[in-house]
Amino acid sequence: MNTSSTDRPIQVTLLAIVGVFFSLGSAIRLGYVIYLWGPLTEYKGHPLYIVLSGVIWFASGMILAWGIWKGRKWAWAATLGVIAAYLAWYWFDRLVVQTPHSNWSFVLIAQLVILAVLLAILFSPRTREYFHRGMHE
Repeated sequence: MNTSSTDRPIQVTLLAIVGVFFSLGSAIRLGYVIYLWGPLTEYKGHPLYIVLSGVIWFASGMILAWGIWKGRKWAWAATLGVIAAYLAWYWFDRLVVQTPHSNWSFVLIAQLVILAVLLAILFSPRTREYFHRGMHE
């Protein structure tokens, strides 16, 4: 499906921008890990694990942002999948790989607020129509 910027609802544009920023954060993390590889080998999380997760989240975010921007039909469901996968990975990483942090309640509340906003965008009628138009033609 080819869509122009005039067909794309503002909330879909914002969703694509969130995907790009998510990817850029992963790319920055990836760059820092490569730059600080030596010192990081002294800690519990091996730099290779951080590199792999950075590559996976960078690629996932960019592919998803492109799919959202272009209005690809798969992007709506993929967005739900990436959100769920990222939250699962984040809490696994935080609780199993890292040393415990005392700010878990703040992070949980912040993630719930962000999740509510993302789900409100995804399930809004205009967003669903944007991604699902042409499916029944």
